[in-house]
Amino acid sequence: MRGHNKTYCLIALVLGRLLSGLAAAAEQDAVWEVLSGGLPVRVSVEDASINSSIYVLKQTHEPLFRRDDGEIVNSRLLKRWSRNPWATEFELCPDTSFKFDEQHIFSLEYFQDYISKVAKIFDKRAVVSGEARCVKISFKTSRKEFLKFLTSYEYAPTVKKNKGIELGLGKFIVESISKNQLVLKRREPERRAYNKIIFHQYAGPADPNLKNRQISDFNNIPSFDIPEWVKAEYFHFDSPILRSIDLIINHPDKDIRKAVYNCMDYNALRRAYVPKRSSFIDIKNMLPIGVPGAEAGSPIQNCKAVLPVKAPEKQLAFLNLAYDNDKEMSAFCRDFQNKTGIKVDVIRYPDNEVDAAVFNFPRRYNMVVVVIDAVRPDSAAFFDYLVGTNSYFDSAPPFLGKQYLQMLREDGGKSVAESMAAKLGEEALVLPLYQNIGTFYYPQKIKNMIVGRGFIEYPEVADFRW
Repeated sequence: MRGHNKTYCLIALVLGRLLSGLAAAAEQDAVWEVLSGGLPVRVSVEDASINSSIYVLKQTHEPLFRRDDGEIVNSRLLKRWSRNPWATEFELCPDTSFKFDEQHIFSLEYFQDYISKVAKIFDKRAVVSGEARCVKISFKTSRKEFLKFLTSYEYAPTVKKNKGIELGLGKFIVESISKNQLVLKRREPERRAYNKIIFHQYAGPADPNLKNRQISDFNNIPSFDIPEWVKAEYFHFDSPILRSIDLIINHPDKDIRKAVYNCMDYNALRRAYVPKRSSFIDIKNMLPIGVPGAEAGSPIQNCKAVLPVKAPEKQLAFLNLAYDNDKEMSAFCRDFQNKTGIKVDVIRYPDNEVDAAVFNFPRRYNMVVVVIDAVRPDSAAFFDYLVGTNSYFDSAPPFLGKQYLQMLREDGGKSVAESMAAKLGEEALVLPLYQNIGTFYYPQKIKNMIVGRGFIEYPEVADFRW
């Protein structure tokens, strides 16, 4: 009898260890899957201001500094750092145990070259010198905003792996990238954590992934397309979204821009563009309420004051990035033509050509509705979309340049942001349509849900545990 007991105990022990091993393997195989309205064509910090890219970059890259609570800065990449009381000198000491991959180390030599380039972007008069195992950065005047500048993913440490992929110091690296799917894998697998991330390109209301119960994150598709089973089964919370939806008007003739700005009724346009959405928050300029410089109310329009206007010889191109609104948008554009004499052609491109249509010169549109949000907690971040190589305009508005750089380097304050946003309206370049409000849905098993550090609502999947 005792022999049988020993046999049973041995079997139970073996089964226990087997089940434990299977459970551990299952935990290491845990995958976070995302259904996304747009996938990046590459993984690069140069695209950090683009919605489709920042979610990915938050997993693959680590900025030199963070402001997770919105105020106090800290760093995961530095062993120590300091600045003098006047904020004219900074000493940064990198943790050289980090590496991008086996061939690219976060060495002192790399760090000195990296911080020299970034410091001179911030202030071309910056002086950078080596100090033992640290780097010293000196400015001629106080630069209190330098550390905040270094919280930007645009300036996160990075190296190029190939033409389409950059390596950062985040917990994940790119495993594969295509027009319909992007896959990341964790550098070092962990238990009770997600060790792979799969981004799926959303194909619209008929997408079979809407029935896929392996999808963890549906928050990057239109809220009215989120399946009812997700709303019933997932943990959810409401949150104001510091994000504005705006009409970009890309045309060299100011009279034409003014006709578009003043005669395209913002309320009629947003209801035609997203006919399934029932509620909107009005905003007076492109900055959402909650951001310094934002104004409550609606944009000021006066169609009679800008008509008549000579219609352009070539019809205007409206790039339609939304789904299932062709009938509504066609009717809206007919009404606009009847009112102004300006014909508007609503155009579409396949998903894999959208980025080229939006960002390649010359732009393939005169109008496009875009989402503008922030990847860092200040007003200047909202103007990223309108300056530089990723601007939505063929020519970025010249008046923005100097003020934008000032806001990056210093605390431009509410008045500067408000002035810049108002000028965009006066020049008929950006017509604000509405601000988003939203409910976010996530799997129930996650015990440490933290979403929206800073201004963006994209999670850092590496931190999730259950």
